[in-house]
Amino acid sequence: MSPKQANPASIHDLPGPAALRAYFFPRQRITITELSRILGLSRDRIYKRIHAGRLNLRILRDEANRPVILLEDVISYLFPDLPPNPAFSEPSVPVRRRPGRPRKPAN
Repeated sequence: MSPKQANPASIHDLPGPAALRAYFFPRQRITITELSRILGLSRDRIYKRIHAGRLNLRILRDEANRPVILLEDVISYLFPDLPPNPAFSEPSVPVRRRPGRPRKPAN
């Protein structure tokens, strides 16, 4: 068997933010599952922390109505000392919440 050839542009040689951008290139959005692998948390924990305000990330919806997070938001969360990258900024689209179960009126 021949050994696997290394990728010439290895992401292991890059610093943190550049490595994440190179790994997910050309995409600028990542799924909640990918975010859970990066942070080492379950999907449920990520949702709970975002909704509780302890994880400062916005959940957006893609064209197929799947929840996604902007890669630049993840990088700014993981590396707060770095200035934001204006080349990757994207307008935020608010998530529409569906109405919940109707409640009985209080008497």
